[in-house]
Amino acid sequence: MLLARKIIARLIFGAIPGYTRKRKKMAQKWLSGDGIEIGALHNPLPTPSASNVTYVDIMNNEALLHRYPEMKGKDLVQVDLVDDGESLLSINDMSQDFVIANHILEHCVNPIGALQAWLRVLRFGGIAYIAVPDKRFTFDYQRATTNWRHLADDFNGAAEDSKNSHYIDWTKNVMNVPEVDIEGALANLLQQQPNIHFHTWTANSLNDFFKKCQFDLVFPFSICDFDRNGSELITVLKKTDASKN
Repeated sequence: MLLARKIIARLIFGAIPGYTRKRKKMAQKWLSGDGIEIGALHNPLPTPSASNVTYVDIMNNEALLHRYPEMKGKDLVQVDLVDDGESLLSINDMSQDFVIANHILEHCVNPIGALQAWLRVLRFGGIAYIAVPDKRFTFDYQRATTNWRHLADDFNGAAEDSKNSHYIDWTKNVMNVPEVDIEGALANLLQQQPNIHFHTWTANSLNDFFKKCQFDLVFPFSICDFDRNGSELITVLKKTDASKN
């Protein structure tokens, strides 16, 4: 069990050969032009030298360091634009060549809505570069995989109401709080509103998520690439012109 936990810890932090190399290789293959990266913090995606990246986060750098004191001493990218990465309301439709969202989707209360927003700001042919942790190799390994029905309900207006269930799940299966102490731990979480992993995926369920968005919801994109990179799963989507389908 100890060895398994050490392996999981190594995978969580990317302490494996080629972790950054594969990210960079895929970025070089798919990204060009002007785009945004959401929530890069201290680990921005290495992008091609000819590309131009605007860094978007929910807070400015000072507020981020106050919110996440564990980031003090780390080299955070300079936030260029303060906006909610789930909605990107300050960014015009069809204005970006790419959107980078690494380890963002699992933090979204409404992942389908977030994907819809990312596609909205992309030009036709634009790229969404999305990395999501495979829950089996992170601290989420004891949690159930989020199913499509739940995600669809969140998209249809239940996202805020379902947050409590995610905090309960987190309390039980990540914090491993004893049953007798759950009520107090949950009250603390609800007061702090930490940015936990609200949703979890495996390779199969993530691929199914994108295909359901593509075919059931008719979101305008094609799946160009889907690959494992250590503990994470990288998906590359290309925005299509729905009127030509």
